Amino acid sequence: MTPKQKRFCEEYVIHLNGAKAASDVGYSKRTARKQASRLLTKADLKQYIKDLLDKKAIRSEITADRILEEIRRIAFFSLSSLYHDDGRLKEPHELTVEDGAVISSFKSRKDVVDSKSEIYEYKTYDKQKSLELLCRHLGLLSQENGVEVTVNIEDKDKRLKALKKEILGK
Repeated sequence: MTPKQKRFCEEYVIHLNGAKAASDVGYSKRTARKQASRLLTKADLKQYIKDLLDKKAIRSEITADRILEEIRRIAFFSLSSLYHDDGRLKEPHELTVEDGAVISSFKSRKDVVDSKSEIYEYKTYDKQKSLELLCRHLGLLSQENGVEVTVNIEDKDKRLKALKKEILGK
């Protein structure tokens, strides 16, 4: 691996754009895309990029388990946990870490009728998308020619229950 190829790999890991990485390390802008495509097929460069990405994941504490846990939180989240037993919406400081993990945006405004009261509005991440990602991870869905097909549900259901038991400890 040449020093220029090594720099290409290091740039590629930063923004995951081959043409930009090639251009940034001195390849012609006109041929950067072609050069990146060629470089990304070399086994030694692919391994170096994989090693760099692994190190980056370790530094930032990103693991497959952590990602799956976040997806699980969204997929199995119940809106009822945002409310008190009497039906009042919980204030931000009353939310659990589980609740907070599923909130994609939050708004707070003064009540028009009672200016001393605040009105909170929560938006959550897409539950259906999270369920789909989990199903794909477990092999419950396959995509062939742009058409989604559900496959072998009986066996996959057992795997899903085992994963749920492992994640939730139940």
